[in-house]
Amino acid sequence: MLHGRFGPTGKRASMFNGLADSIWSGSEKKDDAWRWVKYLPGSECQKTVGSHGAVFPARPEGTEPAKDACRKKRVGVTPFTRQVDETTTFQPPITGHAVTSRPCWLPRSTAP
Repeated sequence: MLHGRFGPTGKRASMFNGLADSIWSGSEKKDDAWRWVKYLPGSECQKTVGSHGAVFPARPEGTEPAKDACRKKRVGVTPFTRQVDETTTFQPPITGHAVTSRPCWLPRSTAP
């Protein structure tokens, strides 16, 4: 796999991916959902997620199990970990109107 491209600043950078662990207001099992949402960011969950080697968990303690699982599958991890190791990641823009603002910032965040 190739390393990420250079952006408009002349440096490589990668935007974080983020998920919102949410509970639907109409859920009939809000207590169960809340227990699940509290479990998701914890160390045990992150290690379990990492151990399958399908994604890299959000927390560092899940990264080593993910690396080990990828090695067993003979999948190189450097393209996925280099930007974190080099601290060249950045947060996505915060907005209350993501759908309408996306066309403004997305082209500027992606190298040609």
